[in-house]
Amino acid sequence: MNVQLAQAKALLTTERPNPDKAIKTLKPLLNKPNQHWLLHHYLGVAQLQKGQYKKAKTFLEDAFRYGSNEAETHHLMSVTHYNLGEYEDAIFHAKEAISRNSELVETWINLGAAYRAMADLDNAMKAYSKANQLNPSNAGIAYRIGSIYFDQGDLKKARELYSITQQVDPNFIEAYLGLCLVAQNLQDYNTALSHVNEAIERFPKSRVAKIQLAVVYKEMGRYSDAIELNRKLLLDKPNDGRLRINYALCLLETGQFDEAETNYLRALNDTPEAGESLSNYLMGIHYNPERTKQEIFDAHLLWDAHYAPKERKVRPVPQNIDPNKKLRVGFISGGFRKHPVGWMITRAIEHLPKDQFEIYCYTTHSSYDDLTARINKLCDKWVSVIGYSDEVVADLLRKDEVDILVELSGHSAFNRLKTVALEPVPITIKWVGGLFNTTGLQSMDYLLTDCYESSEGEEQFYTEKLVRMPDDYICYEPPPYDIKVAELPAKYNGYITFGCFNNPSKLNKEVLQKWAEILKSVPDSKLFLKSKQYDTPAFVEGIVIQMEKFGIGSDQLIFEGYAMHEDLLCSYNKVDIALDPWPYSGGLTTCESLWMGVPVISNQGPTFAGKHSATHLSNAGHPEWVTDNWAGYKAMVMQLAGDISALENLRASLRDELLNSPVCDGPRFGAHLSNAFREMWTQRVSGYENELPEGDWQHHITVEQLSQKKLNKFNKEHGFDMPKPFTQKNKVVELEGSLKISVPLYKENFTRYVLEEQQQWIDAEAAFLARIIPKQSTVIDVGAGFGVYALPLAKKVGENGCVFAFEPHADVATHLKESKRLNKFPQLEVIEKAVFKADGDFGFKHKGQVEKSALSLFQTNKRIATQTLDSF
Repeated sequence: MNVQLAQAKALLTTERPNPDKAIKTLKPLLNKPNQHWLLHHYLGVAQLQKGQYKKAKTFLEDAFRYGSNEAETHHLMSVTHYNLGEYEDAIFHAKEAISRNSELVETWINLGAAYRAMADLDNAMKAYSKANQLNPSNAGIAYRIGSIYFDQGDLKKARELYSITQQVDPNFIEAYLGLCLVAQNLQDYNTALSHVNEAIERFPKSRVAKIQLAVVYKEMGRYSDAIELNRKLLLDKPNDGRLRINYALCLLETGQFDEAETNYLRALNDTPEAGESLSNYLMGIHYNPERTKQEIFDAHLLWDAHYAPKERKVRPVPQNIDPNKKLRVGFISGGFRKHPVGWMITRAIEHLPKDQFEIYCYTTHSSYDDLTARINKLCDKWVSVIGYSDEVVADLLRKDEVDILVELSGHSAFNRLKTVALEPVPITIKWVGGLFNTTGLQSMDYLLTDCYESSEGEEQFYTEKLVRMPDDYICYEPPPYDIKVAELPAKYNGYITFGCFNNPSKLNKEVLQKWAEILKSVPDSKLFLKSKQYDTPAFVEGIVIQMEKFGIGSDQLIFEGYAMHEDLLCSYNKVDIALDPWPYSGGLTTCESLWMGVPVISNQGPTFAGKHSATHLSNAGHPEWVTDNWAGYKAMVMQLAGDISALENLRASLRDELLNSPVCDGPRFGAHLSNAFREMWTQRVSGYENELPEGDWQHHITVEQLSQKKLNKFNKEHGFDMPKPFTQKNKVVELEGSLKISVPLYKENFTRYVLEEQQQWIDAEAAFLARIIPKQSTVIDVGAGFGVYALPLAKKVGENGCVFAFEPHADVATHLKESKRLNKFPQLEVIEKAVFKADGDFGFKHKGQVEKSALSLFQTNKRIATQTLDSF
C-alpha cells in the first residue's frame, strides 16, 4: 500500500498533475482491509483536481472517518465546501486547519474567500491580511485585498493594491484588468484603454482582455471599434452568450433594433444563466416603434418563466406585525451615485422620518462619489453586495429583517431581480432604475408610479399592484454645479436651435421624419444632437443619410459626442427648444433640460417608458407641452418657435418653476412616500391577520394628496420644516481670498456693510479682523448677514477653530449655509437666532431709514427667535 500511496502522491504533486492515473493507482486499494486515511485523502485530492467536488467531499469525509486529523485534510475539505457553495462549512474546516498549522497560506486565502462569499468583509480582510503577512510576495493576495476595496468603492486603495500586484508579479493579468476597471469607474477612459492595451500586449491571446477592450471602446463612444471587435470574438466562440450580450448592447445603442433583439434572444438560448440577455431584450423592445403595448407586456412574462424558482419561496413573517411599528426599508441598487437613480431618490430618502423608518442600503456598484456619500449618511446600515450570489444576498436580507425592499435597478445593469425572486422579505416594491414598464415578476408586490405614468385602465399591463403618487413618481435632485442659464441662443444666432441629448437608442425613422418636418417648417432652424454615440462617425453618417432622405441637409445638423456631466449641462445653453424622442421618452434628460431653462415638447409613448416626460412636465407646471399625437407635437413646437419673446421669458423662469414645483419638493415627496410605505405595510398586516396567500393581500394604492396644512404639520413634527432648496434667486461671487459667497440676485436685501466694486465683494474691516485673529480661535459673529465677516474669519481660524454666526433672518441664513457648503467650512456654525437680552420669541418694530438698519431685513412686527450669549 505504501508504494501505491507514494506513487499517487508523486502523480498529484508534480508540476503537471495526473489525477486520472492517480485514481487508477489507488482504486484497487479500496477493496483491501485496514485502509489508511491517506488513501482517501489522495483520492479526494485527485477528484478536487478534476473539479469533481461532490466526489472529493465523499473521499475526504472517509479520510476523517479513517483517522485523519491533519491540517491538510481540513484545508482540502474547506476548498471543497467553498467550491460547492457551502461557505459556513468551508469556514469551519479552514479554522480547523489553521488551529493545527497557522502558517498555511492557502488556507488563510480560502478562509478569506469564504468570508467574502458570506458578505463578511471584515473577517475576509483579516484573513487575507494574515495570508499577506505569511507571504508578502504572493500577488494573488494583494489582488484579492484590492478587489475588496474595489467592491466597497474605495477606488484609490483598490488602484494601490492592483499596482502592488503588478509589481509583485508583472504577469498577473487580473491586475491590469483591475486597474482598467478602476479607471472606467472614474470615467477616465483613456487610462482604462492604456491598461487594457498593456494587458493585451503582454498577453496577446487573452480573450478576457479583448472582451474588456470592447467594453472600453463602447464606453468611449467608439461603437464601430466595439462592434468589430465583438464580431471577431464571436467568430471564435459563437455560443458565448455573455459576449453576445455586449455585442447586442452596442447594436441597440446605435439604433439597430432588430439585430439587437435577435442577438439578445440568441444569448438567452446559448447562456440562459446570464439573465442580462433577457433584461436587456426587454429594455430594448421599448425603443422599437414597431412593438405594441400587448407584445411588450407578454414579453415581460418571460422573466418568471426563465428565472423564477419552480416552487415559490416562503417569505419570512416578522415577529412584530404591529401596523404602526417602525419599518425597516431596504433599498437595493447599482445607482447610489451620480446616476438617474441617485438624482431621483436622494431627496425622498432624506425626508423619510427617522422615527418611522430605518434605512438599509445594499449597493451593487463600486462607484462612490459625493452623492453616494450623501445617501450613505442617511443609512442605518450600508452594505456592498457586489460579487455575492443571489442566495447570499437573500439570506442577508432575511437576517437583517427588512420589512420592505425597494428594488432600484429593474431590468437595467447591476440589478438583483433574482434575489427578489427568492422572496427574502415581506414586501417588495419596484421604483426608478430600469423602470420602463412592469417587471413581470410575481414576487414584486408593488410598482411606484403616478397618474401620468400609469393612468386609470392601465392596471392590466402590470403584474404588480400600482402605487400612484399624487404628484410625480420621483423627486429630482438638481446638480450641484454653479451653471448659469445663458441668454436665449436664438437672440444672437438669428435662428432656432432644437436639441435632443437623449440616448440615441431612442431615435428611430419615425422620430427623425417628424423632426425633419419641423426643421423644414421653421426657417433656418438646426437640430443639435449630443451623446457619446455621436463620437462614432459611422453612426453620425447613418443619421445624416436618413435626414437627407427627409429633405434635411447636414448643414442643419449639429453633433457632439461624450462630455462630462457638467459640460453636458452647459451645452443646453446652445439649445432653444428640446425635442423629446418617441416611443421611449426622456426622464432625467427632461428634468435637466428644464433646469437649464429649455422647454421640452413630448409626444407620449404607449408604455411607462414613453410617459416619463409627461409626468415631469405636468408636475413642473407645463402640461401643455405634452401631447399624444404628432400633429399636436408639431403645433406646440411651432407655437414656441414663433414667439422669441415668450421663449426668453420661459428661459428666465423655468429653473425657478422646476425647483419650486412638486418635482423637487423633498419634504412633500417624503410625506407622501411615508404614507405609501405605511399603506403597503397595513395591507401586509391585514394579509397576515386574515391568513391570505401571497398574491391575494395586495391592492392598488392611490396615495392621498396632503393639504398644505397637513404637509406643514408632518414636516414640523419630523424636523423637515426647513428653508426651500436653492433656486435661481441667488448668485455666487467672490470675496477677497477666493472665498465664495452666495447672495441674492436682487439688491434690496444687501446690508450696508457690503460694497460692490469690480464685481468683488470687499470689506476692509472684515479683512483686518481676519488678519489679527489667531488660528484655532472661537469667534462669535452677531448679525452675520450673508457672511462678509463670518467667511474670512472661518478661513483664518481653520478646521480646529470655530465661528458661530448668528443670523435670525431665514432667507439670509439660507444663503449663509450655502456659502458654508461652497467653501467646505465645517468650522462655520450658522445659528438662526438673534442675540438679545433674553431667550425667547420676540417681535420688533422699526421706523425711519430702515435701509440703514439691520432690522431692514425684517417686516414690521416680525417675530424672531432670540438667545442671550450667557445661555449660549
